[in-house]
Amino acid sequence: HTVRGSMLGKQSIAHLNSHCHAPTCLSTALYACAVGTSLADCNASVGRLVCETRPVYGGSGAPGISGSRFDEAGYIALADCLWGDEALGLEAPADVDGVPLHIVKKTNATFGHYGEMSGTRTWGMARDRVQR
Repeated sequence: HTVRGSMLGKQSIAHLNSHCHAPTCLSTALYACAVGTSLADCNASVGRLVCETRPVYGGSGAPGISGSRFDEAGYIALADCLWGDEALGLEAPADVDGVPLHIVKKTNATFGHYGEMSGTRTWGMARDRVQR
């Protein structure tokens, strides 16, 4: 099952968090389209990938979570996309003010799950607070 939606970006993105449930979660991706692209025409084919998250399933022996509190069978660990201070190894905040954005969430419909939604949340900062 795939949920898609488009919106006009605001400010600069510093943190992107996707809401996704086990056992259905497969991926969530955010694409930025060229300024001037209509929201109806903004999609994964014409947009530039800004962030993609894929879950790591607990109990799978995955190296990033094996033996940690996130390694519980039936649950997932889902990393956030972060931007910030380049001195800390992060990319500068993604300036999406006025940019058409497209979100794609993919889930596995093999497993029953009530109320599937695409709840990607962004936290941003005003342009005058972004160091360039």
